[in-house]
Formats: sequence, structure tokens, C-alpha cells
Amino acid sequence: MDITTFNLSNPWRTGRAWDVPGIERAITGKLVKWLDEPEILILAGARQVGKTSILYQLIDWLLQSGRAEPAEIYYFNLDLAGISEFMEDQGKLLRFLDVEKRRNIFVFIDEVQRLPDPGIFIKALQDLRLQLKFILTGSSSLDIRTKSHEALTGRKQVFHIEALSFSEYVKTVPALSSLPDLNPHNYHPYIAALNDTLYDYGLYGGYPATTLTADPEKKVLRINEIFSSYLEKDIAGFLKVENITAFRKLATLLAGQQGGLVNIQELTSTLGIHRETITRYPNHHC
Repeated sequence: MDITTFNLSNPWRTGRAWDVPGIERAITGKLVKWLDEPEILILAGARQVGKTSILYQLIDWLLQSGRAEPAEIYYFNLDLAGISEFMEDQGKLLRFLDVEKRRNIFVFIDEVQRLPDPGIFIKALQDLRLQLKFILTGSSSLDIRTKSHEALTGRKQVFHIEALSFSEYVKTVPALSSLPDLNPHNYHPYIAALNDTLYDYGLYGGYPATTLTADPEKKVLRINEIFSSYLEKDIAGFLKVENITAFRKLATLLAGQQGGLVNIQELTSTLGIHRETITRYPNHHC
């Protein structure tokens, strides 16, 4: 493993300044309550909903509260070259964590589904009964649930991470920064700003990346990128789709028919692919 890459991802270990993501998430407070429990924590959700930011907020809480020292916190991003291969060897990982010298170790693993068998890998380490606390994320909630569910039965707590709720979204709007928690008794003076915010929320969604982008054109481009990544990498990969172009067209057509009856024959004619191919995708998904 390239130690330079690891150190850049773990600035608290070297004393380097780092920015804690600023969007306040309600789920962070719930996760904090589980940091002293024995279960493995799994944050499962789609791409770009803010899972990595939540990990960094948890790390900051551990440091600020004095619950852990910088040397006791390890963060591994399996999207980075070399990190994933290193993490496939349990012996190397245990030696790197220096488990014989440290009593309480927090191990944050981002994109854990990159491991060939993440559930079995983590279960074996958990069963050693060392002072290790695992907090895992997977941007493909389909993949991570399939690969970790059975192996970690009775050893995990799964938290499904969604995009920003409207209440969380409101807190990012400068014009509404002085607004306390939304309730029927306090929102009337802010009704105009709230209506504008609700329109933007409905139009662009609650993805943190688009929320923090001011330019409408850039918002659209980022939404398109999120859609493409999730559809073509996560869902298509999970279903082992070969014809990505046809699958993308199918998803687009189905999105326009939400709440209506699906005409398989019409989809077959429109897309120019076999009926069996179309019917296979939702059956695999279920």
C-alpha cells in the first residue's frame, strides 16, 4: 500500500489541517450512539448521497470528544489504487493496525463492496474479538447487501443513507439560516423563501453535490453524472447487463411511466431488444 496515499486520506494522523463536511445530517447523531456498541456499522446507499462526508463527521466527533486519539482512527477508501489490494490480506491489515499495541481502534472502510467477499473478510476479523470497531460504507446498496448480509448476520447494524431531507436542505440556504427547525408555528415569515427552496429541492433533488452548486447548468450536469454512474455501474453491474445503451433507454422509458401499466410488447418494439431481456431485468432486481 502507498503510505503517502493513506496519509493524505487520514490527515488527522499527520497533524495536517482538514475540512469537515459542513452539511448537518440527522443520521450522524444516530450513528454516534452506536460507536460504543459491538456491532459493525454499515452505511448503505446510492452514490453521492454523502456517506463519505458522514464518515468524516464521525471521525471529527471521535477526535473532538476525546473518544479516540488520532492514531486510533484508520480510514481506507477502496476506490483508491493500491488500497483495495492491501485490504484483501487480513494479516497485513492487522499488522498495519498494530492491534497488539492499541486497545481501541476505529476502522472506517469506504466502498467496502470493492472487496471480493467483504462479509466474510470482516466477519473473520470481528470474530477475533479484538478491540476493533468497523464502520463500513458501500455506494452500491444492492451489491453491499448481497455480499455482506448472510456473513454478518447478528454482527451488524445497517443504516440506509438517503439524499438530504428537505429539513436538511433548508439549512444550506443562506436566506433561511436563521430559521429554527421547521414546524407549523414558525415558518410563515419565511414562506416565500421556503417556496423557492422547495421548488429547487424538487427540481434538483437533495444530493449534497448539487445542493452546494450555485450554477443551474452545473447542477444538471452533476445530476446526469450521478444518474449515469448509478445506473451504468451499480445497477447494471449488479444485474450483469451487457447492453448498457438499451438498459439506459429502458430505465428512461420506465421512469416516464411511473404509476402506470407497463406494456412489455411496446417496450420491446421501441427499444429493439428481445422480450426475454426486458423481463429478465426486473426479475433479477427483485
